[in-house]
Amino acid sequence: MTTGARSEPIGRRVRKWRTIIGLTQQQLADRVGVSGAYISMLEKGDRAVTKRTLLLKLAEALSVNVTDLTGQPYMPTTSGELTAYRAASAIRHALDDDHTPEQRPLSEVERQVPELFRARMACDHAKLFTLLPSLLTETRAHTNIAADEESRRRALKALIQVCFTGSMGLHAVGYLDLSVRLAERAEQAADLLDEDAERLAAKFATAQALWATGVKQRSATVAARAVHATADESSEVLALRGMLHLHAALTTATVSKVDAMAHLGEAEELARVTNDDSWWVEFTTANIGVWRTLVAIESGDVQAAPGLARKVEVHRLRTNHRRSRLYLNAARGHHIAGDVDRAINAILMADEIAPESIRTKPVALEMVGHMARTTPGRSGLAELVRRFGVDPLVPQDAHFA
Repeated sequence: MTTGARSEPIGRRVRKWRTIIGLTQQQLADRVGVSGAYISMLEKGDRAVTKRTLLLKLAEALSVNVTDLTGQPYMPTTSGELTAYRAASAIRHALDDDHTPEQRPLSEVERQVPELFRARMACDHAKLFTLLPSLLTETRAHTNIAADEESRRRALKALIQVCFTGSMGLHAVGYLDLSVRLAERAEQAADLLDEDAERLAAKFATAQALWATGVKQRSATVAARAVHATADESSEVLALRGMLHLHAALTTATVSKVDAMAHLGEAEELARVTNDDSWWVEFTTANIGVWRTLVAIESGDVQAAPGLARKVEVHRLRTNHRRSRLYLNAARGHHIAGDVDRAINAILMADEIAPESIRTKPVALEMVGHMARTTPGRSGLAELVRRFGVDPLVPQDAHFA
């Protein structure tokens, strides 16, 4: 990591890797499915990478990791980011080490797990990454030292919950390898527990982690298979099936808009018959509206995204996580459509709700940097540049021959 990483445009990193690999702009464009002129604009900083699907295509075409293009994880600049940075090493240790420390009672560990769920959805990174390493260590240990089958199953369930939440939280801040490892560990524990809800939750975490890393096809396959993996009609399972439908809608958005809409429709049907939130994923009709904005952007229906965002009743979104994502998705739609002022306002709203989360989002940094470079002087932009720590001078170096 370098201190300038979050100020560097993705297009500049694309240029560096393309040069190292030895591709021309047109050769890269052919692999990605865009024009050579578009690649040129990206590399010069005249275009921003605001669609996840485009980022994944660029990484795949260059045979690099997604984080090679985003620069994540970034050098910490806040206490929350520093906590996440330090936690990464502790989490690796907790996953690999068989040392069994002195244990708190399992019941005490179980009571603390909901705090982990709440911290993630509140976008409280400091608390999330303070709790995660110790809870991971303790739940792992309890699965090994359980005195009876009931205790073992309770420990497995707690371990799955911790791995699920940790995986979701880690890919959000750029620790993609750890996110995948925790999702895989959740799946292993779910197989041992052999309960439908835990198995579906682990599959959702895996699908999300794979999507974040750029393993698109497997991510889509995991979600598509999981929605049909059980006939269980419990409220908890129905909510998780709904979330898997939402993920499937996202992964199919660029391939088949019809399929994406079908998955969204299935999710809406399920939301009408369940209000379960055992896994703190906020499976509600309001949150489905947030996902609709994201699917619209990734499917290329950019013009519709801000309108879809306006239809969502923000007061019905329960958590900072989902409220901030709604405004960020609206900002992406406005930015791609060239409505700079509305994009700035939407990012400011998202940042007011969840600053620790939004300021480490590559798409947010990309938009702020691009607007600072191409439309300086707009109202509110200087404040965004200050909050996000984007150096408006850094992108000028992107305009090299």
